[in-house]
Amino acid sequence: MHVRDLADLAALVSVHGQQLVSAKPQVVDQAMESYWTASRFRLDRWYSTLRSLGDKMTHQCCVVWPPEAMQVVEEVFVGEILTRCFAAILAAHDREHARAESDPIGRNILSSHRDASRRAADLLVSPANASISHTEALQALQGRCQRWSDLLLAYLSRNAAVEDFAFDAARVQEFSVDASRHLSSASTNVAATTMLSAGMRSTLEILSVGETPNADLNRQIAAAVLACFGPEFFDSHGLLRSVWLDRLQSAPDETLALIHQWWQPAPPAPPPLPPKKQLRPFKSRWQ
Repeated sequence: MHVRDLADLAALVSVHGQQLVSAKPQVVDQAMESYWTASRFRLDRWYSTLRSLGDKMTHQCCVVWPPEAMQVVEEVFVGEILTRCFAAILAAHDREHARAESDPIGRNILSSHRDASRRAADLLVSPANASISHTEALQALQGRCQRWSDLLLAYLSRNAAVEDFAFDAARVQEFSVDASRHLSSASTNVAATTMLSAGMRSTLEILSVGETPNADLNRQIAAAVLACFGPEFFDSHGLLRSVWLDRLQSAPDETLALIHQWWQPAPPAPPPLPPKKQLRPFKSRWQ
């Protein structure tokens, strides 16, 4: 799964945040193990790749960014949009249900993702890399991703305290005025999701062509986030269901298997059994 699909999912999460906040705790808990595991594996890969790229680009005179370097930096910056939005949702979910189960997971993953973003940004400002072609484009991408994160958090601000998860809390407050108007009804919710996804797609057109470095883990993370919605949400969003089922087609993940199970039509109810006949007491012929 390309990282731009995770940006699309972040738009879905932000517009339909109330459904996630209200989700049954057992539904969210079931998805958390997969979200945690896939996120930690992805972070480990990022750290290893960024470390080796830093060493490589320091000792070699590069005139352009290597494709693998650009792709991993893009994945870190764009992926943080969903990480921030989902962390805010998990914190609000715990508060809604008076518990402390999901919030620590969301904050831990976000803290580590922030560290990965700092490492990626350090590559951009390194004196050895500052003049390399595409450095300015990657820095601009980081700024756009930060702005998109704050915009989507503004859509969540009706249902969650988002200040801890924003790049700029004042900017979130500014965006929330328009966001509240976009979430006034079910029809405007759909329009808002479409609008946000289209806007981000336009912004992310500059991303490198080809597969994202961690497409397998991105897919597992998306499946875990979608699983938190629960079956009731997807029952009423047929088109959304088919779109995300197609995107998650090859995910070898137990969470995805659960989603597949939700999306199967319910079997017809069995016919009622006939009423039992009243049996007479048995009497032997010898009685």
